[in-house]
Amino acid sequence: MAKLIKYVKEGLNIERKLAKVLIKTGQIEVNNKVILDPAVNLKKEDKISYLGELIDYREYEYLALYKKEGYVSSRNDEKAPSLLNLINDARLKKRLKLVGRLDTDTSGLIFLTDDGDFIHKVTSPKKDIEKVYYVELENKITEEDIEKLKQGVLIRERNTEYLTKPAKCKMLTEKSILLGIAEGRHHQVKKMMRAVGNEVTLLKRESIGPVTLGGLNPGEYRNLTEDEVKYFKNN
Repeated sequence: MAKLIKYVKEGLNIERKLAKVLIKTGQIEVNNKVILDPAVNLKKEDKISYLGELIDYREYEYLALYKKEGYVSSRNDEKAPSLLNLINDARLKKRLKLVGRLDTDTSGLIFLTDDGDFIHKVTSPKKDIEKVYYVELENKITEEDIEKLKQGVLIRERNTEYLTKPAKCKMLTEKSILLGIAEGRHHQVKKMMRAVGNEVTLLKRESIGPVTLGGLNPGEYRNLTEDEVKYFKNN
């Protein structure tokens, strides 16, 4: 857990100097007891309050966001608005970093956090975390194509080529599939579809590991649960 001064500063969204004043003048309580030391280390179960009201603060923030099409996976507005514009809390917006990315024309689930260890755990290729995509296609897809995707397809690029890991693939209609992959190279789903002679017309990420879009609407977000965070941290 954080030191008391950081907890008060971040929890009340105030300057460090003011947080120190509140503590030193006895306006902050830890477990219903006044604490005057700004540097005291807090425990996870400690309850911190200001003027009798609990301070709602977490050392790290973990959000699941339903990214809309037309937003760029970047902190800055580039050729399209940053998906961080979907965060309506200015304090959160300043703290959060993107966990991976989705193309501008792709919608679906993406995580945001300020926990560097969590970002590494989710994005590391060694972790084999499955991501499931709903894919609509330009042309009909065949059972033969499905089998190729399940076995892994060869992606040829200008200076290199690689074989994708075996994927999970379920045909929904003659022009739509669910695709589960445990890697995330640049434009990978689109390249995989081209490898079987097709083109993506719509792409939406449905889930990352056990976390799904659930009841979120496009542009909405929620906090990850403690169990969801533990899944990725302990994977």
